[in-house]
Amino acid sequence: MTSGTQDDDPYGIGSFIFGLILIPFSLALLWKNEKKIVTYAKVIAEARKECRILKGDVPLDENDYELVHLNGTTENSDSLTDLSFGASVENSYRLVRSVEMYQWKENVSTRERNGNTETTYSYEQGWFDHPISSGNFRERHRQNPTNQWPFRTDTLTAQNVSIGNTFKLNQSQIAKLGSRDIAYEWGD
Repeated sequence: MTSGTQDDDPYGIGSFIFGLILIPFSLALLWKNEKKIVTYAKVIAEARKECRILKGDVPLDENDYELVHLNGTTENSDSLTDLSFGASVENSYRLVRSVEMYQWKENVSTRERNGNTETTYSYEQGWFDHPISSGNFRERHRQNPTNQWPFRTDTLTAQNVSIGNTFKLNQSQIAKLGSRDIAYEWGD
């Protein structure tokens, strides 16, 4: 007489039955996902039909509370100035100061070899936009500056950006300017 445990399943019948139970659930999830995609496509198609394309700089009352599309050049009458460096730009919606420091970076790799753990340390120098502490480096002679960075990366954003002289952009719209994530081609 042999005693079996719960893990004894030489033919995988338990796994087979479990797989059969999962099939209806996977079909339901697939159907739900496809339904969401079809709904999204219908919303986009309806938006294309309802969208009004604005021409010119004159706002019309008939466009209030309607979906509109406007294409134009952004304008900013205020200048943006980085007071730390005195750098100033006119008619821009964003001024970015990017600060980097030339530092050492320690790379640690660990691998298993012949039952032993082997750790390898390598070092590289480069421009980094954040401080790297060298206090815990294995090789102590590789030191990074420990003093505070005199300047940090900063972004100045304009407050009064408009398209033409009429359509003022809000801060959410200004934040998306220049972003590749919002591009959408309206096909015919």
